[in-house]
Amino acid sequence: MREKLPFWCLLLCFTMASAQVTWTGTGDGYSWDDPNNWDTFDVPQDGDDVYIDNGWPIYYGSGYYYNSVTITNNSNVLLEADLFVSGDFTVGPTSTLSVTVAGEDEDYYSSVYCGTYYMNGDVDILFSTYVPTIGSNYDIIQGSLGSCGSSSSDFIPESQASGFETTLAVFCLFSGVNYEVTDINYTTAVSWDGEAGDGDWSNPANWDPNGIPTANDVVILNNQETVYTNSSGVTQVKQILVGDYSELHIQGSMELLSVIGVNPYAYLYWEGGSLLKTDPNVQSFILNRGGLEIGYGSFKTLEDGFGISNQDYGYVVIYDDFNINDGYFTNYSTGYVDINSSATIGYDSGSSHVFANYGTMGSLVFSSLPAQINLPSVTNGGSIEARLGTLSFGEGLTNYGELMGGGNFQLPNSLVIGGSIIPEAGIGLSRSAGNTGTLTFIGNLNTSPSAAFVLAIDAEDDFDKVMVTGTANLSGLIVVDLNYLPANDAIFEIISTGTLASNNLPSQVVANYNGTLFTFQVLANNNSIYLLGPSATLSTPNFTADEVKVYPNPAHSFVTVQTTMPIDGHYALYTQLGQLVAKGTLNGSTNRIELNNLASGMYVLQVQDSQNQTVKVEKLMVSK
Repeated sequence: MREKLPFWCLLLCFTMASAQVTWTGTGDGYSWDDPNNWDTFDVPQDGDDVYIDNGWPIYYGSGYYYNSVTITNNSNVLLEADLFVSGDFTVGPTSTLSVTVAGEDEDYYSSVYCGTYYMNGDVDILFSTYVPTIGSNYDIIQGSLGSCGSSSSDFIPESQASGFETTLAVFCLFSGVNYEVTDINYTTAVSWDGEAGDGDWSNPANWDPNGIPTANDVVILNNQETVYTNSSGVTQVKQILVGDYSELHIQGSMELLSVIGVNPYAYLYWEGGSLLKTDPNVQSFILNRGGLEIGYGSFKTLEDGFGISNQDYGYVVIYDDFNINDGYFTNYSTGYVDINSSATIGYDSGSSHVFANYGTMGSLVFSSLPAQINLPSVTNGGSIEARLGTLSFGEGLTNYGELMGGGNFQLPNSLVIGGSIIPEAGIGLSRSAGNTGTLTFIGNLNTSPSAAFVLAIDAEDDFDKVMVTGTANLSGLIVVDLNYLPANDAIFEIISTGTLASNNLPSQVVANYNGTLFTFQVLANNNSIYLLGPSATLSTPNFTADEVKVYPNPAHSFVTVQTTMPIDGHYALYTQLGQLVAKGTLNGSTNRIELNNLASGMYVLQVQDSQNQTVKVEKLMVSK
């Protein structure tokens, strides 16, 4: 949910002298944030009195809190973001406030938050790829009542929706203006009534009017029932709106002219078939604001430029493979995507294979096989969290967001990435003191100067680590989140690698603990990166990686760790899920590690000496 500032803050925080700023529209004619549309040749600022006379601006949000806003003389202001006014908000008798509505919760429409409202004009509600239900209500204006000359009801024609018209009751309250849906009439749309009781899309009796929808029909599912399409053939339709608490299961191929709109409390299951476009010149996509599950079933493909757009707190769960042969998958800033199996997102034909994450994406893979995104065009500008198991990017990844978690990532060996690398604790734990973890990169890791390793240090033996099983070429920054004050001789091994081929990390890092600055020296030693306190000295390791041999590999029932001289150390063995499955001590120059209790698969063996310095990290194949 959005966080709202307490209104008393609006009243107290802005005591500056106000200035009137008048809309002229002499810039582009519609953008609130175009300075040339205002008489001051600057956008309205905190504390200003905004005056709109015969103007049609679109308000996308500004971050400012105005003293007053007046909309008068046939003006129409379209709100695409919340508008904050510490004093009077006035809409004159011939003017209109337009609001786009995509759901009943406040997250899905914009409101005016004001000191006192004078609502004597009209409110136009525009339903955006969304179908309401009777009883849905929207707090369009929140503030104390000054005057309200609005009608007690409002009619929303089909031109402001898609295939239906709506009547709303208007309530002028002491605390604001509320609109409530009292009637919905499905005009040109074909609506689901489910009279046959079998949930079958292809049964004519389930539709109003009776008859199976055609390629030219807008279809509305809005009576909280579950609908299943055919698993064979191609279902053709113009547009689909899935209302709250309704479910649509796509079991076979579907061809659309326009959009499948999924309400915030609706659910769409894609269980088989191809998603196709009727007209190559028209955008066709799933607009998910609710739940979308890409589930088990027959193989699934995006074709003809068809897309999946996850927006406005939408939630996507991927359980099964699908191909983006010619299309796109985009997760926007407030969306969430979960990959909950060893699913593969790939392609086997087509020319456009686009996957982009600007929100939050997590992988939770319980299989020894990785989840894979094998596409040439993958962009991450948000957060991707490997919570358990391995998430693999087979062809490419452009990262300027966050790679985080306590699981594993696998990148192309030669790929160079930027962005933030953030180890975390395990499943479902937020980043806070006590939730440090180890983030593992299976294979190679190459970071650019724009990369940043963001690491928490909570105690002497409780800190974030990055493990690289292959070769590392490291550049970028180290950012330390210090949650205790270390001793001056403290030493932390923050990055361990199979082979540290190059190190261009800074030689010194300054961290802050409760106002006290602590300077770490950054030292590369024997394929690891260490943070050292001001008086710490890193002793010479007893062994180098070349002096530690691991054989046989692949192994069956045991593996031998052999050193050139006796070792007094220990080992740890991890699965590719990042789970510790075995650990023990190493003594002498030849040590045998039993593997009888392990299943076949790939493991990671870490060998440390008596000073807890990692001297070797090696991938170990166990074959039974």
